[in-house]
Amino acid sequence: MLPVTFTPLTTANAPALSEIALCAYRDHYLHLWHDAGEWYMNHSFAVDQLTTELADPNARYFMVNLNGEPVGFLKLNLDKVLPDTDSITHSEANDMELERIYLVKEATGHGVGQAAMRFVENMARERGKKTLWLKSMDTGPALGFYERMGFKHHGTQRLNFPQMKEEFRGMIVLVKGIFLDGKQDYRVLTDVGLGLISSILSPISANAELVLKTDAQLYLGGITHHPSRCINITPLTLNFD
Repeated sequence: MLPVTFTPLTTANAPALSEIALCAYRDHYLHLWHDAGEWYMNHSFAVDQLTTELADPNARYFMVNLNGEPVGFLKLNLDKVLPDTDSITHSEANDMELERIYLVKEATGHGVGQAAMRFVENMARERGKKTLWLKSMDTGPALGFYERMGFKHHGTQRLNFPQMKEEFRGMIVLVKGIFLDGKQDYRVLTDVGLGLISSILSPISANAELVLKTDAQLYLGGITHHPSRCINITPLTLNFD
């Protein structure tokens, strides 16, 4: 397996970032647009635009390298709240967004995507984040990749770029809880969709205690509603042998 590395970028790297961004975008996404992506690439990947984004203290750009050669980039928003959530379980301190990850076609089949996701998750863990989230098109192979990496559906959005073809405007918001010291915060399940845990909650009444048995450590909290009734469970930590 060829080595995959990640190089942090600064404003001085804006031209190189623009070059790899354009290459990766042209490899995969021109079919989304009536104008073959010209407006979007000029808007998003111009050197001046990227210089501005690289100067943002809340943003982190990394070049993705395969065997020492650049094959893509990723962008993180370090403190970015998961949309459509309550302020009790989510905050800038707890949430991090993976805004962009683009790879050239030649990177396919070398495990670069998986290595990039492990890198991002490790960075979120090091920063004490509890939730990592991103947006994916509701068409194409990327959605299935994120699902295999453990991300769950949280909600939907729709892009409003007039140059974009109507059938490609749907987006899925995906979320994943981050393990911290061998523990995972499962509060994100309440945001992903209570259908995932409705079988657990169905017999529970308001203010009841929740007791589960598993071979892992489970965190559950911040549950404030249920499809069939309103409940409120005090956040708790369960440690299992």
